[in-house]
Amino acid sequence: MADRRGDDTKNTSQHTDAGPDEGKVRTGPESSSSLTYSQEISSPDQDPEHPGRSLVTTHRDVIRQWAETRGTTPAGAEGTEHGDPLGVFFQLESPGREAA
Repeated sequence: MADRRGDDTKNTSQHTDAGPDEGKVRTGPESSSSLTYSQEISSPDQDPEHPGRSLVTTHRDVIRQWAETRGTTPAGAEGTEHGDPLGVFFQLESPGREAA
């Protein structure tokens, strides 16, 4: 498998479901400070820079891929719409830990 870490040069428009802003994360004054330390993933072809790295994306295909890898499915969330489709979120639960 090719090393794709930190590759921000990928053209996300080639992907069919990048979501709002072609999968790029939007920030503003109300954004969590944790975004500063997270790696942005804007394509299903990108990998984390290192294991355990906090990741952030709005790319629908990336979200689907993350969910499927963990045996779950993304869920639509009212109030997060961007045009027609609902925004998507999912919660990952660690085995042996109680859900929050």
